[in-house]
Amino acid sequence: MREHRLRYWHRWLGLGSLGFVILLSITGITLNHSSELQLDQRYVRAPWLLSWYGIEVPPVESSYAVAGHRVTLIGERLYFNERELADRVLALEGAVATPQFIAIAVHDSVLLLTRSGAFIERMALVGELVAGVQAIGTARTALIVRSDDTLYEADKDLLRFEPYIGVSDSDVQWAEPSTVPPEHLETLHGVYSGTGVSVERLLADLHSGRLFTSAGPFVMDIVGIILIVLGVFGIMVWIRDNGNGRRT
Repeated sequence: MREHRLRYWHRWLGLGSLGFVILLSITGITLNHSSELQLDQRYVRAPWLLSWYGIEVPPVESSYAVAGHRVTLIGERLYFNERELADRVLALEGAVATPQFIAIAVHDSVLLLTRSGAFIERMALVGELVAGVQAIGTARTALIVRSDDTLYEADKDLLRFEPYIGVSDSDVQWAEPSTVPPEHLETLHGVYSGTGVSVERLLADLHSGRLFTSAGPFVMDIVGIILIVLGVFGIMVWIRDNGNGRRT
């Protein structure tokens, strides 16, 4: 009777834990070859999975089309086309093109790029414009910014901004925001969230049970204990079957 119970529990515990054993085996083997497979450099892009991890893509704060390119602020990340240009950007105030370069105005500075998008420099304006940059535009070939209802013009060497006297807002062609095309927005979402969760982390969380809930690791602990019990039961049954020579 006791042997029958051992066999019964051994069978059903084994069947019940089979799925977990397969999961642990596959994830464990894959993680053993993480370096060769470069799993730490591969990233998960599925929106539902990123949402499960709590990684949400913020809405677009503002976006400007300039010289055949697009400058977009998502959250606090600034993108030039699909390339991240800067982070911790509190506000994007505009982007304009001159014959020589592209100028992008953020809350505390002006970023200068070549017409093809190569970064040149960042002009910090914290000390010069107390109110920060509120708009950017061009007047003829001059680069103009507005701060606290005052217009400023960049000098010819682009080293500093001086008050722009004798003109009004209507004399300046100001940058105007525009809507990001849906296909470009989808690409930006992928770029923004693409570095959120590596495949290595995903497999490790699956292996440990952390992916499911906060109780996931305890479930995996129970599975581990069940496997130990299965081993003990199997040895006991084997001893009963073979120890006294009754069966082969």
